[in-house]
Amino acid sequence: MNREIFSTADWEQSPLYADLKTREVIEAGFNSVEEGYVNLAEQVPDNLRRCTEAWTSERIDSQIELDNKFIVKVLEQIKDLAEASNRPITVLFDIDQTIAQLIMSSDGSKDNYTLVRPAASVLCKLIEELYGDRLDIGMLTSRSYPHLQEELRQPTYTEALGDRFNPDHVYSCRPDDNSNIGQDIDDDLVHYTLFNPQHAKGSPELTRAMLGNVVDDLTLYVLDEDPENLDIADMLMPKIVAYNWAVGQHPDRSFVFADDDPSLEYIEGSHSDRARAVCVQSMGFYLNQFA
Repeated sequence: MNREIFSTADWEQSPLYADLKTREVIEAGFNSVEEGYVNLAEQVPDNLRRCTEAWTSERIDSQIELDNKFIVKVLEQIKDLAEASNRPITVLFDIDQTIAQLIMSSDGSKDNYTLVRPAASVLCKLIEELYGDRLDIGMLTSRSYPHLQEELRQPTYTEALGDRFNPDHVYSCRPDDNSNIGQDIDDDLVHYTLFNPQHAKGSPELTRAMLGNVVDDLTLYVLDEDPENLDIADMLMPKIVAYNWAVGQHPDRSFVFADDDPSLEYIEGSHSDRARAVCVQSMGFYLNQFA
C-alpha cells in the first residue's frame, strides 16, 4: 500500500482491525474495491471513453487506496456510534465525487454519464453485513430535489446503495424552492442562513442554530466566546446546515454524513453524541473526469 494515502500500518492501527471477524469482512471488501476498478473504464459509454486514457495503473492504484481509506473512515464512525447507544443509525452520502462521478464531455454537451464509485457499493454491502437492519442509508446532496425524485422513480446510481437504502432519508440542500429541506425548515433563522450563510459570521445564535445538533458543546462554547475565532461563513456550506437540520428532525436516530467537500473537515473532529461527519477524498482525485 502507498503509505502516504492508506498504508498497511494505517489499517492495522484502526480500531476495526482488532476484531478478527470484522477485519476479515472489511479486507474482503478491500479486494472487492480492487476488482471493481479492474473493469471500471468499460462502464463508461464509448463516446466518453477518452477520459479513461489518463487512467494509468498508478492512478488507479492510488484511487483504490483512497477508496479503502473512505471505507475505513466511515465504518470507524459507525462503530463508535453503535457502541455508544442502541439507537438506529442512518448513513448519509453526498453524491457527486463521493459515491459517484459525473463523466462530462469537454465540449460542454449534456451527453454525460454518472459512474458509481466502487467503494460505495462495497461499503453499503459491508454496512449491511456488519450491522444488518440497524442501519439505513440515505443521501444528502446539492443535486436538485426533482432530480432525486426522478432517480428514485428510475434508479441508476442509487442501485449501488443496496437493500438498506431508505428513500425517506434523501435530502436536497440546493438553495431554491425545490429543496425539500428548504420547504420543511420552519426555523426562520436556520432557513434564512441555509440560503444566506454569510450572515452567520459573528452570530453565536445563528451558529448554534446551524450546528447545535452535529458538533460538541466545546466547539459551540468556543464559537460563543469568540465567534471571530473561525470564519464560520466561509466554512459552512449549506449541506452542513442541512445535515444539522436532518439530525434535529430525528432525535431517536444517530447519523453519519460522508462528503468530499473540504469544508466538512470543520466538523469532522467535533463529535456530538449522535452525529458524525466524515470528509473523504473525491472519487475523481486521481481519475480524469472529462472526455
